[in-house]
Amino acid sequence: MPIRSYSRSLRRRTRMVVGEYDSVFNSTAVSTEPLSAKEAKLAIGALAMFSDGVVQTEELGVMADHLLDAEFDAAAMQAASTKVNRIYQEEGAGALFNGAVRALAPDEMEPAFELAVRTALADREVSPEERDYMVALARAMRIAPEKLQQLLADYTGNQPELFHG
Repeated sequence: MPIRSYSRSLRRRTRMVVGEYDSVFNSTAVSTEPLSAKEAKLAIGALAMFSDGVVQTEELGVMADHLLDAEFDAAAMQAASTKVNRIYQEEGAGALFNGAVRALAPDEMEPAFELAVRTALADREVSPEERDYMVALARAMRIAPEKLQQLLADYTGNQPELFHG
């Protein structure tokens, strides 16, 4: 998996500002390129990475570990990454988010959100931007507050204060 080259290309991306979350999640923009379920999960995870403007190798590794399988190999991951980045850059975060949500079946929403949480926690540091983004993302994806708390406890080793600054 060419994670280093993917990481370099992502470092050029811009950071989402906290005030932009509402405009992303309330956007009516929809990408002109439909996403597959795997691409949609990648998009949700990528938006979590972009939230603080710093793409860490650990975050990329979490997404690769979660998404790669016999049907979605490194070449497919690279093609999906290119597509997700293109949509983000050309059509915006709102179009990418809405395209991802549209591509996910109801039973895929929670696993996609879980990937975003795991991605944010990959480096064991949660910036205020990542924390705010995850809370806003949970609301936008209609993840129950109890489920959000459970996921945070599960993935922080019962140290959810990582998400409270």
